[in-house]
Amino acid sequence: MSSLPMIKSILINLSEKSFLRIHRFIVNGIPLSVVAFNSCRIESKENAGLGFVGRDQLGECQRFLNSYKADREVRLGLIHHHLLPVNYIEGMDWETKKVSLTLDADAVLRCLISSGVRAVMHGHQHQPFYSSIRRIVPGFVDHFNAGSEFLDGTIAIIGGGSVGADRSHLNVIGRNSYNIC
Repeated sequence: MSSLPMIKSILINLSEKSFLRIHRFIVNGIPLSVVAFNSCRIESKENAGLGFVGRDQLGECQRFLNSYKADREVRLGLIHHHLLPVNYIEGMDWETKKVSLTLDADAVLRCLISSGVRAVMHGHQHQPFYSSIRRIVPGFVDHFNAGSEFLDGTIAIIGGGSVGADRSHLNVIGRNSYNIC
């Protein structure tokens, strides 16, 4: 008979204005931090499909994660809009706006990598997707901490499918799906 993991949860509400959330869990003695960014800040009919996180959320995320480092800690990110393209070719139909792009995607990736986040998950177009990206930036200037450094790190980017989305919203995959971690 297997035992269920012992889970203790701590919610850190960093800013009501930005909706950034960091949840810290202790699972069988191992810290798990989940950073949830609000990328829907500029959402409107004119900006449909465009995400933006902003310096305020990135700065708060980095300050918090860099102030707490634990052995064997696992760090994950969550965001709605895509950080990388998930479709072979994006459509240009401006009536349906079936695109997804985070305007400051590179800043988000650099922030997460420099803060030791291992993977980031997104939704939006509900396309099952996996990619691993390595960023090598000599003379990387960390805008939230003094000085510059050499950034060299890898992060997994995981796109979530959808069990319940209407097929007309599923873009090229055309079928409902879900991820198992």
